[in-house]
Amino acid sequence: MSSSELWVFFVVMAAATFLTRALPFIAMQGLADRPWVHYLGQHLPPLLMAVLMIYGLMTLPFEGVGDGLLTAISLAVTLCLHWVWRQPLLSILGGTGLYVVGTQWRDWDSIERLLVPIQVMFLQVF
Repeated sequence: MSSSELWVFFVVMAAATFLTRALPFIAMQGLADRPWVHYLGQHLPPLLMAVLMIYGLMTLPFEGVGDGLLTAISLAVTLCLHWVWRQPLLSILGGTGLYVVGTQWRDWDSIERLLVPIQVMFLQVF
């Protein structure tokens, strides 16, 4: 494939992507002031987050009590963060971060692999 064919391909794909993203907004412009659109705008994001959370919890592998406890604690932290600050990004990052750190601390081999480069770097500096 020559470079001119590649450029044509990229331009066509960019135009198709732009049109498929912009077309719904152009077509539905007159519906923005409808009350049911405002209702969906208020209630759909939390419902989608709940569906994603339930799906994520259903697909987690539970190998023991520690896995379930860590998941429950992370879920509780996520809910508390969202209840206190009402910031979805903070809630998601807080709960996910706690879960990731918890799984790393549970697996001591991975902690050693994480700490060894830091120790080597510390010893080289001092």
